Amino acid sequence: MKNKLKKGRSILKREWVRPLIALLVLQLIFFVCDKNGWSMNFRDDEGTVLGKFTEAKFFNEQFAPYENPTFNLFTAVFLVTLLPAAIIGAMKVLFSKKQTNHHAG
Repeated sequence: MKNKLKKGRSILKREWVRPLIALLVLQLIFFVCDKNGWSMNFRDDEGTVLGKFTEAKFFNEQFAPYENPTFNLFTAVFLVTLLPAAIIGAMKVLFSKKQTNHHAG
């Protein structure tokens, strides 16, 4: 009999990898735009909620991976939303496999 290797799903098709890929793609876009001096074309963000957040000290001094404070704000929002989704998804997969392997023996 042939030993058939049991192939799992591709890493790209796993639910917890998708938020990580989205986060990396967005960071790549922000990096390229920031290094080339491109910025989003907002009419006038002064006095708006977006303008108040981008002018906050946190996004200009403490959390400033980019020169553009709007990119810093969006990076923080995407980190808060996408990274926990990826971590929770990976933990679910990890613990479900441990339970399955533990009960199989």
